[in-house]
Amino acid sequence: MQGTWTTVYDQAMRVELENGTRFVTNFRYNIKPELSKDPLADGADKFIGTQTGDYQSFNSDCHNTMVGFVQTKGGKGTMKEHPIQCFSATQV
Repeated sequence: MQGTWTTVYDQAMRVELENGTRFVTNFRYNIKPELSKDPLADGADKFIGTQTGDYQSFNSDCHNTMVGFVQTKGGKGTMKEHPIQCFSATQV
């Protein structure tokens, strides 16, 4: 099946297939190891004030995505009439 894809810097990707299916997701990013070797163990308090725009705090991993969503273009507008599914991706 054919379609188009678009990236937004190193942050996100959108794929639209000819059948009207759209995939939208953010690329994975991780806190830099010099800030924390184990963010889950360190807990949220260590990262108070850290924001997604703090590019010096994160490494982009453009081979993987966060959880994104799949939808059909041109839905009717409500979640009930316009179902959305989740997905994640890894480049192989």
